[in-house]
Amino acid sequence: MISGMKLILAILIFAGSLFGQQPSASEIVQKVRNRYQQINDASASFTQTVKLRYKRTGQNVTGTVKIKKGNKYRIESEQQTVVSDGVTVWMYTPKTKQVLIDRFKFNRQPFSPDKFLLGLPGDVTTESVTKQDSVYILRLTPSAKNSSLANITALTVWTSGNRWDVEKIEMIEKSGTTITIVLTDLQLNGGIDESVFQFLVTKEMHVVDINSLQ
Repeated sequence: MISGMKLILAILIFAGSLFGQQPSASEIVQKVRNRYQQINDASASFTQTVKLRYKRTGQNVTGTVKIKKGNKYRIESEQQTVVSDGVTVWMYTPKTKQVLIDRFKFNRQPFSPDKFLLGLPGDVTTESVTKQDSVYILRLTPSAKNSSLANITALTVWTSGNRWDVEKIEMIEKSGTTITIVLTDLQLNGGIDESVFQFLVTKEMHVVDINSLQ
């Protein structure tokens, strides 16, 4: 399974426009939460780096991600393909030809793709905002009340100051693991076809229905 892949879809909702003086952290957050309502689907290329606390270097994964309102998403990398049509989730590993099938569960993961289309999590505290050239850096702290963010101690978001596309996100877990995701080629409301969010199971695949094991 692609560790932390779901986290990447958080940044797909950070888009908009703002002019004038530098906005406050709360103003940026509010603009992000307003902007998501205009987004029906999104796609991007990504690079994700997972660095363990006691490691000097991290493990990189590159791939593409497509999401659509209704808990629909498709995340593809060399290591794994994860697809949801909003009802069923398929997790396919090419190396083993194994596909896990499960029901979509909104709270299964701290950050599911559709959650990020709904904007920033409600229970976060905006600590600060700084600016480097044309990029704003938002530092957020999850609230203890938000059980879905219980494993995350810090969240930092880099967003462009002209279009407000999020270019980078960094999350730090309680274990000390740092997950960094960089997005490129972001496209919004491109009209992604529904067939993208289906997964074809072929006869050579080994199928494991997680629901049948429960």
